[in-house]
Amino acid sequence: MGDAHTEAKHQLHAPGQVGRAATRERRSAALRRLSVWLAVGDAASLVLVRDGAAGPEVLMGRRPRTARFMPGVYVFPGGAVDKTDFMLDSDRGFAGHVLERVGRKAAAPLAQALGWTAVRETWEETGLLFGAAGCLRGAADCPAVRAFAEAGLAPDLSALDYLMRAVTPPYIRIRFNTRFFIADGAAAQGTLQPCPELEEVGWHPIDAALGHRRGAAIE
Repeated sequence: MGDAHTEAKHQLHAPGQVGRAATRERRSAALRRLSVWLAVGDAASLVLVRDGAAGPEVLMGRRPRTARFMPGVYVFPGGAVDKTDFMLDSDRGFAGHVLERVGRKAAAPLAQALGWTAVRETWEETGLLFGAAGCLRGAADCPAVRAFAEAGLAPDLSALDYLMRAVTPPYIRIRFNTRFFIADGAAAQGTLQPCPELEEVGWHPIDAALGHRRGAAIE
């Protein structure tokens, strides 16, 4: 009798236990989706400014309208940190005060890698090399490394200044913690090249760039 009673109790409670287990699983799945949604990747961007015929100009391009992140928006060259960015070193590293400021929100290896990310992405998206005579060391092998080596240059992080940090708002699914660097565009070498990741790349008057941010088109 006792065993039968216990079995009956288990049968009575089984649906509730199954329901609670299903609820826990749904909550876990929701948390997993939320963690992916809230994940923020590290990125870097390079703002190059130079004197133009009509005043200061800035290097910008437009994200393709089919892009998953910020489609159709004019941006500075830049992108996500790659694992190979941690594998490089140059004898033209950050100035001490720049490294200190970047390092406030980034561990030392990441802080150094961010500079190479900004320079590498600028070459990948515009064809311009921001470098100077020097030695580039490391085991990374990528098109940007080969481009610098063929030109006899090393990324000139010593000429970069730290501008700001911006984090994509949480209501946007793809998010980045982007560090913006700024430098003299006159030091960039090479010829602007078209790129699938960045359209209409060119030197735009700063006033026109600001006008576009207010909704006007860049001519």
